[in-house]
Amino acid sequence: MRTMRKNEIGGGSTESRSERKGHRRAGQWLRIGLAAVVLLAALIQSPYPASADTGIGTVNVGNTPLAMVVNPDTNKIYVANNMANTVSVINGETNSVMNMAVGLSPQAIALNPAINRIYVANGLGNSVSVIDGATDSVIATVGTGALPNAIAVNPSTNMIYVTNRNSDNMTVIDGATNTATAAVPVGIYPVGIAANPQTNKIYVVSGVRGGNVGTVTIVDGVTNGTTSLPAGKDPAAVAVNPTTNRIYVTNSLDATVTVINGDTNAASTIPVQPGPSALTVNPETNKIYVGGGGNQVTVIDGSVQPNAVQTTVATGLYPYALAVNEITNKIYTANLLSNDVTVIDGELNTGSTIAAGTSPCAVVVNPVTNRIYVANQLSNSVTVIQGSSRPQAAIPAASPPGGAVASGTEVSLSTPTSGATIHYTTDGSMPTVASAVYSTPIPVTGVMTIKAIAVKTGMTASPVMSESYTIMGQAAIPAANPPGGAVASGTEVSLSTATSGATIHYTTDGSTPTVASAVYGAPIPVTGAMMIQAIAVKTGMTASPVMSEAYTILPAPPEGGGPGPGPSSGAVRSSNADLRELKVWEDGKVIPLNPAFDAGTTVYSAWLKGDRAELTAAAAHSAAQVKLQDHVLADRTKVSLQEGDNIFDLVVQAEDGHSKTYTLHLHLEPSACKAADIAGHWAEEYIQQALSNHMVQGYPDCTFKPDHPVTRAEFTVMLAQALKLDAAVKTLPFTDKETIGDWANAAVIQAVAAGIVNGYEDGSFRPNANITRAEMVSMIVKAAGLSLDASSSAATGFADDKAIPQWSKGAIETAKKAKILSGRAGNRFEPNETATRAEAVTMLLRMPEPR
Repeated sequence: MRTMRKNEIGGGSTESRSERKGHRRAGQWLRIGLAAVVLLAALIQSPYPASADTGIGTVNVGNTPLAMVVNPDTNKIYVANNMANTVSVINGETNSVMNMAVGLSPQAIALNPAINRIYVANGLGNSVSVIDGATDSVIATVGTGALPNAIAVNPSTNMIYVTNRNSDNMTVIDGATNTATAAVPVGIYPVGIAANPQTNKIYVVSGVRGGNVGTVTIVDGVTNGTTSLPAGKDPAAVAVNPTTNRIYVTNSLDATVTVINGDTNAASTIPVQPGPSALTVNPETNKIYVGGGGNQVTVIDGSVQPNAVQTTVATGLYPYALAVNEITNKIYTANLLSNDVTVIDGELNTGSTIAAGTSPCAVVVNPVTNRIYVANQLSNSVTVIQGSSRPQAAIPAASPPGGAVASGTEVSLSTPTSGATIHYTTDGSMPTVASAVYSTPIPVTGVMTIKAIAVKTGMTASPVMSESYTIMGQAAIPAANPPGGAVASGTEVSLSTATSGATIHYTTDGSTPTVASAVYGAPIPVTGAMMIQAIAVKTGMTASPVMSEAYTILPAPPEGGGPGPGPSSGAVRSSNADLRELKVWEDGKVIPLNPAFDAGTTVYSAWLKGDRAELTAAAAHSAAQVKLQDHVLADRTKVSLQEGDNIFDLVVQAEDGHSKTYTLHLHLEPSACKAADIAGHWAEEYIQQALSNHMVQGYPDCTFKPDHPVTRAEFTVMLAQALKLDAAVKTLPFTDKETIGDWANAAVIQAVAAGIVNGYEDGSFRPNANITRAEMVSMIVKAAGLSLDASSSAATGFADDKAIPQWSKGAIETAKKAKILSGRAGNRFEPNETATRAEAVTMLLRMPEPR
C-alpha cells in the first residue's frame, strides 16, 4: 500500500496559506510541470538493467489516476481518477475495467479488507464515497471537512479517518453506519495519515509550506483525544510499523525522518537523502524505505536502536511512491520523472528497472498473485507487472526434532537443497546469513531453541526452521527404608521412588546399577555387611542419581535378652519428616519465600542481592534431624551464592529413618548485567520491569532471549510470580505430573488451586510443550478475573479470525479490549503460534489487577 504524500490538490511547493484555500482543479499543476520534462526523461537511461519482474500489460483507466488500493482477497484494484471524478475497478484476473462515478476530484483511497469496503476521499467534493466491494457500487456518501486529501482505515475498529487540508481537522467515520462521528482538530495543513490497528492510535502529519516546523498529531482511537509532537520541516508522509509500534515521518525540507516510539511518544531523527517524501515499511524485515529527491531510496534498519541508515539504493528520477511485497521482500518505486519502476531486492539491496507509462505516481502490490500495479498520471493508465520469485532453498530439518531430550543430546541439521549453507542460532533469535554456519552437531545441555535457514546463491533463503528443546525430567532418586547404618540381622530394606511408574534397578555388591541390573520387587534382607545401590528409570525421563546405602549388622544382644543399643524394646519410632519452619536471612532480615512456607510444600524460591545468606530450618518432630549436604542444621547456617540459581536440598530424616527433601532455590541477581540482548527490543521496557520485580529471570550468560519460546511450565511460573499466588493444594491431578520440574511444581500447584490452569482432555499438563498465543491469553484473562462478553466469541477483528479456535475467541477479544494484547504484522493474531518470552512478560504486565 502506498503511503500518501503531499501531491494532493493544488499542492505546489510554494503555495501559501491563502493560496491553498482556492479551489483549483486537482492535479493540474503537476500535469503542466511534468509535460515539459517528458521528452527529457525518456532520454535518460536507468541505472539498472531490465528486471526479472516483467511488465505484462497496460490497462486504460480514467483521466489522471492519482491513487490506488488493492484487495488481495478479491483480486481487485481500485483506481481514483482525479480529473474524471471516477474510480476504475480492475479485475486482477482478466485486467478488465469498469468505472463508477464518485465525488469531485477523488485523490485518496483506502480499503477495509475485513468488510470489503473501499473509501474514496473526494477533494473538491468535501466528501467520502463508500464503495461496497461485493457489488462495486457506491452505497453511501459521507460529508467531511474542506478538501479531504488523505485517508486511513482501522480494520479492527471499523473506523475511517480523513484529513481535511483546508479545515485543519480530521473527520472520523463509523464504518458500521457510514456516518461522520467527530471532527478532530489537528495541525495546520494536514498532509498525511496512518493508523496503527494494534494500538488504535492514528497519526496525522501537518505543516505549512515554506520551511516551518511541522507537527505529528496522535489521536486516541477510543476517545479522539490528541497529543501533539514536533516533526521536521515540511513533513510529507507518515507510516507505521505495527509490529514494533514505531512511526516514521519524512521531513522534506530538512532531509530527515522523524522516528516516534509509539509506547512512549519519544522522538528521534535520522538524516536521509535530500527531499524525502514517500516511504513504506516492511514489518517482516523491520526495514523502512524512503524515497523522494536524490534519485535514490534510503534503507533504514528498524531493528537497531537508535534506528540508523543501512544503505541507499539508486533509482530512476524522483521515486515518488513506494510499495513493498512482504512475501518476496521486494520494494517497488514509481519514478515520476523517468517513467519507470525500480525493483529493489530487499535482501541484497540491489535494483532493476521496468518501463512504465508517463509520470507514474502510485504503486500497489497484490502479494497473493505477486502482481504490481502502477498508476501513470499523464498517460491515464495502469501498468501491470508480474513479480518473479527466485526458487527457494528447502527448509532445514533437525534430528532429533524438538522436544524433551536427555542432556548432551546432539542435534544434526540438514537440507534437501544440495550445496546450500545452513546458518543457525541457539538463543531463539532469527537466523541470518551473518549467523553461525552449521558444520557439526549441536549439543543440547539446557532449554534451547534452534532456528536455522538454508542459503544458496541464486535462491531465496529457506523458511525458518524452529525446534525447541527442553531437558527431560529426571526420575527421583530412590529412598531406602530403613536408611543405611547398623541394623539387626535379617532386617528387610524397602526401596521406593517419588516418580510414579518408575522401575528401580539395584545392586547389593557395591557396583553401579544400570538398566540391566536386578529389578526391585520385594524387600531386600540384610544378613551381613552390604552396600545397596539403586537407580529409578522411567521412559521419557533420564535415570535418577544413584542411591547408595551401606549396612552393617548390630552386635547380638547379651545373654538373657537384655536390651541392646538403641531405644528400649517395643518403642515406636516416629516417621514424621516434616519441617516446622524454614527461613532465609540476608543482612539480618528474613527474605520472603515463594510460595509462603507450608510443611506440605517442598519447593521454594527466594531472591537475594548479596553473595551470602543464612538458613534456618526446624523439624516438626523433636527426634528428627535436618541435614544440608550431610551436615546437621542446629542454628543459622551460612551459605555462599553464585550469580544465577543456587539450589539447596534440605533433607529431614525422621526418627524411624524415613526422609523428606525440601528444595530451596536462591536466586542471586547478576551484578554486571541483567539482559544484554534486549537493548532496542520492542519490549525492552517491559522486560526490564519484569526482571526488577522478579517475575522472570535472565540467563546465566547475561541474556534474556526475548524471542525465545515459552513452555507451559515456564509461563505458569511467570504467572504465579506476577499474581503472587499461594499454594492451596498438595498434589497435582495431571497424569504427567512427574515430568513437571521441581522449579515449576509449586507454581503449577498454585495456578491449579486458583482455577487458572487446566490440563488437556487426556488428563496431562504437558509442561514442556511450548505455550500457544491462544492458550496464554486464555490463562491471563482467567487469572485477571475478566468477564467474557458473550458476543465476543463471534469475531475478534483480527485478519486471521477464522484461524482462532472458538474456545479462545472470547478471551482474546476481552484481552484486546482491555489493551492486554495486540496482534502481529498485518493485524494477525496467529493463535497457534508459539508465544515468546517478550510477549509473555508484556501481556502479564499489562494485565489488570485480578478482580
